[in-house]
Amino acid sequence: MAEVNQNDILELAGYLESVKARMTSIEASNIDLSRLLGKHNEGSASVKNRYNEELALIKHELSLMDEEIRSLQKVIVQLISDLKATIKRDDLERFKKRIDMWAPEGMVTRNEARMMIDQYFS
Repeated sequence: MAEVNQNDILELAGYLESVKARMTSIEASNIDLSRLLGKHNEGSASVKNRYNEELALIKHELSLMDEEIRSLQKVIVQLISDLKATIKRDDLERFKKRIDMWAPEGMVTRNEARMMIDQYFS
């Protein structure tokens, strides 16, 4: 069998110690990074949930506003229809008043006026 040199064993042991120290350092860094990533993911999930809740609330409020706008549109259309009907009635009433004031049935025609003049002067 081959003889193992004491220096090689010591060198290998030193190398293994160095690798162990590096692995320990890498493991500690990995744990720290995992914690940070976990916090970041939790924070991201929390922010995402909050944004989703706020978005749902905004959508709900927009739907309520849409319903109210549609209701107001219906009221406005009804008011316009009522105003048109009222204006037509008011115009008709004014026309009737003018006709009543004019009283065309009480006016004398030209022929009647000539007959009256002829009777007066004859």
